[in-house]
Amino acid sequence: MSGLPKSSDNCLNNIMNRFMGIVGRETGVPVFLDGATYLEKGAGRARVTVNCLFYNSEGILCADLHRRINSGYAEIFSGKSIENMEAEGLSRILFALENNSWTKPEK
Repeated sequence: MSGLPKSSDNCLNNIMNRFMGIVGRETGVPVFLDGATYLEKGAGRARVTVNCLFYNSEGILCADLHRRINSGYAEIFSGKSIENMEAEGLSRILFALENNSWTKPEK
């Protein structure tokens, strides 16, 4: 994933700028990502897939996530802020946005 910013803050800012270019500041409009999956750090080594991004009603950039642990256990998180996401997850989101690996529902 060469060419992506190393800093999480820089990556987050780039994601916010790209996302704003797609939907403006309109809340609740999902942008579905394709291939934004990463391995979570830590003992569980869960595979996390970022399904979509959207602004919630407070204007915070959020994601719907699917987290699967090797044992088969799965969790779904809806509306989770991406501000504290691991750097690898942010990099995968930015990569998808920069490479047109996303779709937005038509109005």
